[in-house]
Amino acid sequence: MQLEKLTTKSQEALKEAQQIARGYSHQEVDGEHLLLALIGQTDSLIPDLMEKLGVPGSKLKPELESELARRHKVQGISSTDLFLSATLKKVLDAAEAEAGKLKDEYISTEHLLLGLLDQGGSSLKKLFQTNGLKRDLVMRALTPHQLESFFPGGWSEAPILANERLGDAVIVMRKVECIAALDAKEISIDATLVAIVSPHDLHTGIGTADT
Repeated sequence: MQLEKLTTKSQEALKEAQQIARGYSHQEVDGEHLLLALIGQTDSLIPDLMEKLGVPGSKLKPELESELARRHKVQGISSTDLFLSATLKKVLDAAEAEAGKLKDEYISTEHLLLGLLDQGGSSLKKLFQTNGLKRDLVMRALTPHQLESFFPGGWSEAPILANERLGDAVIVMRKVECIAALDAKEISIDATLVAIVSPHDLHTGIGTADT
């Protein structure tokens, strides 16, 4: 994975994971260290996302700390003694792949979380399973955040053009204004967004845009 593609928050999370590992006298930085760093971040998406999923950081933290406390310790280690575990390397590669799937140029903290869900070790997989954390649930919870970030005018505040029912779901069309950058110039675009909304926010997608 190309570390320069990490966003500032992702870089901070990886650095904090290393500090956590050192605090536990662990030479090997693993997925549990990274998840503990992610749920402890301030002004970051992951803590809010976990709350929305019903698995707050306050619930995960003691479970992660318990797992890390029982691992082998190496006394007197320094930052130069630390190294990424094979599992964490796979997690970072998976995060990069997730960013590619989502057409994102940089690897954000949500991509790191998805990477952990995909390639985390056995103890992490057990933790995720116990708490009901799955990739599809994370993706469903992420979509409204992504829409708001793409359209600073506000998806939720945009006027509704039409509502149509499709089975148990409702198709909602809203008109929003998007500011795009092209050749260093800002261009205003009126876009129609289409969301398919169930009682559990099953799926949200971006429809066609007209300039």
